[in-house]
Amino acid sequence: MILANSKYLIVQFFMGRSLQSAVCILILIDTVFANITDNQLTPEERSFDNDGNFISNSNAIEKWIENHLFSYDPDTILTTPEIIRRAGYPAESYTVQTGDGYLLTMHRIPNDTGYPVFLQHGFLSSSADWTFTGKGRALAYLLSDAGFDVWLGNYRGNTYSRSHIYLTPEFHEFWDFSWHEMGIYDMPAMIQHVYNYRKLPLIYIGHSVGTTALFVMAANRPDMHDKIRLAICYAPVAIVTHWKSPVRFLAPFARTFEFLSVITGYKEILSRNPASNLVSRWLCSWLRIQQAVCETIIFSQVGPDYSELDLDIIPNLVAHFPAGSSSKALLHYLQVHNSGQFRAYDYGIRKNLEVYHTIQPPVYDASQMNVPMFFFYSLNDWLAPQQDVKSFYNELPNKYGIAEINYRSFSHEDFLWAHDANTIVYDQTIEIIKSAINGSKY
Repeated sequence: MILANSKYLIVQFFMGRSLQSAVCILILIDTVFANITDNQLTPEERSFDNDGNFISNSNAIEKWIENHLFSYDPDTILTTPEIIRRAGYPAESYTVQTGDGYLLTMHRIPNDTGYPVFLQHGFLSSSADWTFTGKGRALAYLLSDAGFDVWLGNYRGNTYSRSHIYLTPEFHEFWDFSWHEMGIYDMPAMIQHVYNYRKLPLIYIGHSVGTTALFVMAANRPDMHDKIRLAICYAPVAIVTHWKSPVRFLAPFARTFEFLSVITGYKEILSRNPASNLVSRWLCSWLRIQQAVCETIIFSQVGPDYSELDLDIIPNLVAHFPAGSSSKALLHYLQVHNSGQFRAYDYGIRKNLEVYHTIQPPVYDASQMNVPMFFFYSLNDWLAPQQDVKSFYNELPNKYGIAEINYRSFSHEDFLWAHDANTIVYDQTIEIIKSAINGSKY
């Protein structure tokens, strides 16, 4: 009865609110499950310290959730390499160290004779993004089928990149990063790794913050320009003046959030843990009413698209998304929205003078981003509105092309999740890649 009532309350809570409210519920449930007691667990689920005292660790909690609350498709607990292998492809993993000490995991569908293509996920995501829609439709598989050597990146702080040479995720210092550091450190480290391995300038495909960090790198690391043959940007995010997502309602409070972060330290947000797994697996289960709730939460942030989302992928999607990041990355986007400028993180006058030697943070100079770029944007994207995308594209010095997804319902995440993304976006993407490799204009 308690569980049933809790489910009802959670549904009521989520139906009228968006993702920022969901964060509060996840924190609450985190607290509840952190206090699961000894007598609620079977002997097989218990963990003890050397003195025989019960430890309520994450493995025990996860086991208790799995055994007592619901059953689920075992496919949802696979890692990205396991998902790839299950689809019938080989998979490899590599560890890449950044210049500031983070250890990133890269995944690969190898083809030593194929041209290297590097896929980079968006905010709160992981390498699993490129596999969600399955064999014959997901971009990672289509590229492999077309003969390419496919590399999948993972930014610092997500499910696969939670290590550092001396910090752990328990330290606030671990989470002191935004997409600026992803562009300054993560992108160059991963691109250099692929370049060292294959000795070829790669094709880059990024989605959302996978484009933002690319722009940061391109503006600040001219030494990386010749290592990219072409960058293809899905739902590119730089200027965000015309946001339609409810996330924009947090923007007026950005300075307050920054003040609190200075006091308490930057935080991890929306990571994978037993509590979030519990909510997402139940909330987005195969029951239609629960899927409707899940869709409402997702679409409230990125733009509504009930016709494009493949409902069959929802259980697998929510098992891997969100994959965690830093609150500072979200704050950075809010600052950019407020300022109307694509610029570095604003610490306030005093620290700006220490870090940048200027009162205002420096603007990322688009004229210095001398990497060939092709943009894809959609009309229903609340996080990458067409006005902002076109405005930024016009500032670039090395334009390769721009394409509008002429489907009114196609939204921000449909570049990854749409059931027909293969015919709407990916087929054209592969043709663009082939043209770039052959040295011709698409």
